[in-house]
Parts: sequence; C-alpha cells; structure tokens
Amino acid sequence: MKKSLALILALVLVVAMLAGCAPANKVDDNKPSPTPGSVNTSDSNTGDTDTEPVDEGPYHMAYGKFEFNADGYVDEAFEYTLPLSTTDEVFTYWTTCWTPQHIPEGGLQELETLANIEELTGVHIEYEAVSAENRAQNFAVLLAADDLRDIMDQAIYFYTGSPRSIIDDGWVINFYDYREYMPNYLFNLWDRHDIDVLKYGRLDDTTWPAMYGLLIDPAPGSGYMLRQDIMDDLNLGAAADVKTFDQWHDVLTAFKNNGVKWPLALYKTVELTAGSSFSGYNTAALVSETALPAAKVIDGKVQYSLTTQDDRDLVTMINQWYKEGLIDPNYTSNGDNTQMSNSITTGELGCIIFNPSEVAAWEATCSDPDAKFMPTPRIKKTEDQILQYGQKQSNFHMGSACVSANCENIPLVCTWLDWKWSPYGIEVDNWGVEGLTYVVNENGEKQLSDFVLNNPDGLGAAWVMVLYTCDGLRQPCMNMHRRMYAYPGGEIFLQMFDTWTVDNYGGEYDFPTGVTYTDDQSEELNKYSNDIITYIGENYYAFIDGSKPISEWDSYVAQLENLGIDKCREIVQEAYEAYIA
Repeated sequence: MKKSLALILALVLVVAMLAGCAPANKVDDNKPSPTPGSVNTSDSNTGDTDTEPVDEGPYHMAYGKFEFNADGYVDEAFEYTLPLSTTDEVFTYWTTCWTPQHIPEGGLQELETLANIEELTGVHIEYEAVSAENRAQNFAVLLAADDLRDIMDQAIYFYTGSPRSIIDDGWVINFYDYREYMPNYLFNLWDRHDIDVLKYGRLDDTTWPAMYGLLIDPAPGSGYMLRQDIMDDLNLGAAADVKTFDQWHDVLTAFKNNGVKWPLALYKTVELTAGSSFSGYNTAALVSETALPAAKVIDGKVQYSLTTQDDRDLVTMINQWYKEGLIDPNYTSNGDNTQMSNSITTGELGCIIFNPSEVAAWEATCSDPDAKFMPTPRIKKTEDQILQYGQKQSNFHMGSACVSANCENIPLVCTWLDWKWSPYGIEVDNWGVEGLTYVVNENGEKQLSDFVLNNPDGLGAAWVMVLYTCDGLRQPCMNMHRRMYAYPGGEIFLQMFDTWTVDNYGGEYDFPTGVTYTDDQSEELNKYSNDIITYIGENYYAFIDGSKPISEWDSYVAQLENLGIDKCREIVQEAYEAYIA
C-alpha cells in the first residue's frame, strides 16, 4: 500500500506542490520493526521498556548503561567507548550547504573534520547536500518516492502535515521510542533546569518528532548598533550609554542633522527578532509574512502583539520618527542587511541590527576607514524600567533533525547523533581538527586557526566554521556559538552579547516556547491565519508611514476580530493553560 501510494504521490507531485496541498497519509500496519531492534514505548516515561537492548556485538551503545531519573531524563553525561561501530553500514544524511562551491568533489564526507568524526565513531555517513533554495521541493520528491534519507536536517519544517502526523503516517521515528540510546541528549535538556527546554519540540511526554539543537551559553544573537565613530565626532558619548528612547531619538536626530541620510535601519519585518528592537514597549513589532503575531501573557491572559495599546503607542513613536526622516521610506525592501549594503557602507545609515560575527566584515567594507559599530543596550522608556517581555534567552538554535522510519539501524543512528552531545563529541563537533580549524595557545585555550581567520579561498570565518564544524543553522547540535570569537581581539565582540543581555529581567509577559497544539487546534489556527497575516501587513506599514492615521487603530483591531483573531487567541489560551497545568 505504501509503495502504491508513493507512486500516486509521485504522479501528482507537481500539482500538489502548486496547490499547497499536504501529502496524503501514508499507512503501513505491516511495516517490519527496524533492525537491529527498536525500543517499545512503555506506560511511563522513566525509561522502563519491555524489549531487550541490541546485542553489543560490533557496537558500543548506551542502552542499559545509564539510569533515568524520576522525570524520565538523565542526571549526568555519558561517555561512549569508541568506535561506536565496527561494521560497514553506510547511512545517508540529507542536509544543505550554504557555500556549495566549497564542497569537495567527493562530497561533504571528504572534509577533514567530517572524515575525522567517521574515523573516531566508525559510523559511515554519506552526505547529500541539497541547495538551500531547493530543499522544500527536493523533500517533497523524496517523500513522494518513499525515499527519505536516514537522517534529515530540519525535515520537520519541510513536512506540510502536522508534526504529529509525520510520525503517525510512518515517515519518521518517534525519538521517545529510542531514548535508551540517547542519554546525552536527555542529560543536556535536563541540565538547563528550564521547563520550556524540556517541553520544546515535544508534542506530549511520549511524542518527540525531532531532535532539536541547543546553544551553549545562550545570549542575545543580535541587536542595534550605532556608528560609534560618528558619535565620537559629534561628542555624543558611547553607544552603550544610550539606554532610553529619548536618548536614542536625540542621537538619531543628531545623525540626521549631520549628514546621515537615514539614521535608523528598519526592516521589512520591522524588527528581526520578536521583542528585541523596541524592548521598552514590552511587545513584539515583528510583522511576519508567514506567522501570526507573537503571543504574550498578561495576568494569565494571552494577547497578540501588534494589536494592543502597547503596540499602538509603539507604532505612534515609529510614525513620528518616520515623519522626521529618521527612517528610510523604502524600508519594506530590506529583508536583511545585504539588501541595504550600499547604504551601510557609504554611511547613509547610522543604526543597524548586527550579529557580532559580521561586524568586522561590514566595518572593513565601509568607505570610511574609521567606521566602527558598537551596540546599544535594549532600549527602555526609563533607565529603571523592568522589562517584562522578549528578553529571555532562547536555549535553542534553528537546527533539528528527523530520522527516517525506513532506516535499517535506527539505534546506531540515534547513538551517533547522541555521541555528538557527549562531552567529547561536543568538543569535536564544534572545534573540528587541531591544526586545521583550531590551534591551542600557550594558555592551553583553543583558538580559531589561521585557516579559519584568513581562509585561502576567501571564505569568511563564520562560514568556514559552518562548513567544517557543526552548524546551528541546520543541525541538531550542541552549538558553542561563542567559539567564533576565540581569537586575539575577539573579546570586544563577546562584550556585545553582554551589552544586549538585560539584568534584572522580569519576563512576566513571556509566552512559553514549550506550548504545543493538537492537530485540531493547528488546523483551526491555519483556517484564520492567512487573512489575518495579510491584513496586519497591509495596515501596520500604513500606520508607520502615516497613510493610515493612528486614529483608525481601534477599527484596525476590530477588523482583525472579524477575521478571527479572537478565535485564534482562544485556541492559544487553551493550549497555554494545558501547558501550565
């Protein structure tokens, strides 16, 4: 039945893709168990199962060698005996590469760092790097052909059905069923002491569709930076001392009066990360083309950003700055900094959102050799304001992976993934090979190598490490993002994270990241979301440029209610209360 369905899907693939249809359900009640033996789910989540572990034989797995705690997680890290396998099994790994021109002729597996992992673990991986722009289409083709690869980076994002149905329809494994092979994943989740981390990506206690990556030492990833050299020329003080909206406005106005054409960079989404750019208003000014507004919780009641009095006050301020010429009228063309590179490098912009890892490259391309960008703290209404929203540091990055239900040795694949979460595996995965991607200085500290910092092929340091070591943009890894600043002088960029980190943070309005939805709830939300998303985009931009007066805010909110945003809020409220319970 499965194969017949795959043929049907292959025949209608193009039509289904153009129509935006979800794939039909895949059902195979007679599918054999994966070898060498899967783990059955028990009635509790404490690790008790009714199956025997895989015979050790040529494998070194964790099954039976560690204990679960009372909550079904693990209290200490597990170190594997290497190699994990001495067999000739080969597993396929579907992924992407952001710099495909630098892939060796024989594929990613020929990179020295990945070859080193293969030698250490004895697990043979054949990587298939699909271009980033073609991943969705390629995933649909593999799905139609019933030919998912053994490991699939970010498959959960490309599947058009619900996260639960990707398991129920037999496409990928439920990681819960293989938790006896994943002590380090469970340990690192438990070690964060954060209920959001334990719940993230889990549809319920026994349904885990994907493995999600974590950040080591999480910190704000980006924030606004001011041209400190211009501030110095105008005697405006340090960017780090700009703490309130009034102070920020004074600096931007001074920039405008002294030749900076558009002092403040605004983006198509207004801000790039929910709640980060205009923090003092305790809301998210993130206007998404694909998602409902960010939710927040006030006194136990869910609210949508872009609809509240705080949002009205914020857009009133942005509109005033727009009228004063502090914002480029073409800001809706700016998806990211690359789309306004000319304005950045020529000094037409004075305050831009950056990640620390990209600052040095942007400074080097500026026509002014003295150009220097320095971060502002999260901006408040008053310096003593306690922020309540959007400043909790996410423990997760963008990477994740699913394992195909057709994989012939699921326990070994789960073991290999889990080894990367072991203390030694984390080091190898993040740093690569000594002498190639890192060196050890006189103090015994790992530092990025000259190959990384001055790559002979002209590849930027961040992209060298993404290619040669673990990649938090796609893989389910434990990512040491701060290693990118491990070189003499890198301390200044690490300090940028500290500038954006909010001390004495309240966080009472934060919506838990671990909230999940049933299939029925997701379907109901999807029913209303497109019209709501479109209407918000059309009108929020109009409030900013003044083509719609702020006096029409209440009618804007009323129309959103007509489009179903109140029904969406009720669904989210229900899911939130279930999570709290």
